[in-house]
Amino acid sequence: MNRTTLFTGSILIAVCFAAIAWSAGDKDAEALKQAERDWSAATVKHDPSVVQRLIAEDYVGTDGRVFSTKADEIEEAKEHAPEGPLAARVIAEEIADLKVRFYDDIGIVNGRTIQQVERAGVKSEVQFRRTTVWVMRQGVWQCVSFHGSRLLNPPAK
Repeated sequence: MNRTTLFTGSILIAVCFAAIAWSAGDKDAEALKQAERDWSAATVKHDPSVVQRLIAEDYVGTDGRVFSTKADEIEEAKEHAPEGPLAARVIAEEIADLKVRFYDDIGIVNGRTIQQVERAGVKSEVQFRRTTVWVMRQGVWQCVSFHGSRLLNPPAK
């Protein structure tokens, strides 16, 4: 083999490996976006089994109101009657502007949540920015951390 053939073959192999890696990254990015949407839908539909499946045992969640564990998130996904004068019920939720980045077996998803809530019979909209950290464990993506920050001046949908 001459040098040109060897060089061309090396480039082709590198391009093939890059294409495979890019394809796997796209697949994983879509899987994490779908996991975010599934979690959101499970909260609205009151399906704690989805939350149970997606969240790791060592999960930690934070937002302006609470510090939560996996057990807290599963409990929140169950259907409950709102309690107290400030209690709100999420009646719809949309996840938007999702961006995914990978660092080896860690996926970080940034996005925006748009919630329709009902409080004391009055419906309103709440939006917040979100960061979710996912770790690949035994071939399965699991959420290990969530942080949400309410948007006081949210963008239009």
